Amino acid sequence: MQTTIILPLLSCTIILAIAGVCIGGRGGESTTPAINQAIARDLPTQIACPLTANAAENITITDSDPLQSISLNQNNILRVRLSSNPGTGYGWQLIENNPDLLKPLGEPILEPPNQAMLETPVRQLFQFQVLKAGESEVELQYRRPGESDRPPEQTYRFRAIAPNHPAIIRINDNDNGRGIRVVPGDDLIIRLITNRSTGHEWKWIESNQDFIQLQGQPTLQNREELMPGSPQEQVFHFRILSTGSSFLEFHYQRSQSDQPEKIYQFYIDTMQPDDLIQLTEANNENSVRLLPGNVLMVSLITNPSTGQSWQVVKNDPELLKPLNDPILVQIGNQYKDFCFQGQAEGTSVLEFHYSRPWEKDKPPLQIYRLNVQVENYSGSQINEVQ
Repeated sequence: MQTTIILPLLSCTIILAIAGVCIGGRGGESTTPAINQAIARDLPTQIACPLTANAAENITITDSDPLQSISLNQNNILRVRLSSNPGTGYGWQLIENNPDLLKPLGEPILEPPNQAMLETPVRQLFQFQVLKAGESEVELQYRRPGESDRPPEQTYRFRAIAPNHPAIIRINDNDNGRGIRVVPGDDLIIRLITNRSTGHEWKWIESNQDFIQLQGQPTLQNREELMPGSPQEQVFHFRILSTGSSFLEFHYQRSQSDQPEKIYQFYIDTMQPDDLIQLTEANNENSVRLLPGNVLMVSLITNPSTGQSWQVVKNDPELLKPLNDPILVQIGNQYKDFCFQGQAEGTSVLEFHYSRPWEKDKPPLQIYRLNVQVENYSGSQINEVQ
């Protein structure tokens, strides 16, 4: 079992500066051999991947929708349009809301604008952004300012629900030195081989507890068919509490010793909607986890003089939207860059074939395949590869 770990290009410079755990460039050597998922390069990535698409889904409700509740995902924009006649002195006012869950985006606006003094029916638009999982009662009242002692002319009320189904990310000794992408609410299960009969055990070197929190005490679990005195697994259970980044470090040592015999360390970074994730041929058959808004750049070595070319043969454009036509880039080798942006939540296979377009009856020379999972903070699955 091996956890697939994809680091965004935007985080690599930070990680490289701190711990040297990102690869320097195409054709370069990894400073940490365990990490080969995120490949940075000197070419300004905006040339290949235009960061112009907006994946934050707009959800609109009106006073003609007699809602009791509405289900939302993190990063959704909720637009509430309510009929109004400002020339009469009445207007909609936000009375109840949890701004930590539903952040108001500015003041309400009139549609069409410049109608405040006319007795013409218009729409009053309230906009909110979903920041995290949770529930909030939202109430708006249609009344004149200064008449708080009188009942409102109308009331519009609903419950906003952003469900939370966190991921369970399983990590073991083989992941030492890697980076891992997480979102708030994720659980990390870390299993480290130990042999207490030698007097050694793993100790967590505490990090930022506002970001990550240990859930209970570590437990010991037997491995298959073990004899007395054989190694066991020491299991740590953590939960991601907030956005941010941190190193997670463990020392394997005897209680009376100050010097660890082994050190286990990896870097945790929360996913952000504007991250750019760049993958190469080294990531073939990997799984990649994206948020709506993340840009995925797939760079594959090509040689057009042979007539062979990379083509996308399988993709769900509602989940991964192509941002432009593929671009040929010369950096030592020649690469064909494909750019996509995460859109709707779901899972899909992204597959490329390297072949001559006119030889449709022949099998491709190479196949490149990714398992892609696009998820909101409020929804995810187990993030590992068997």
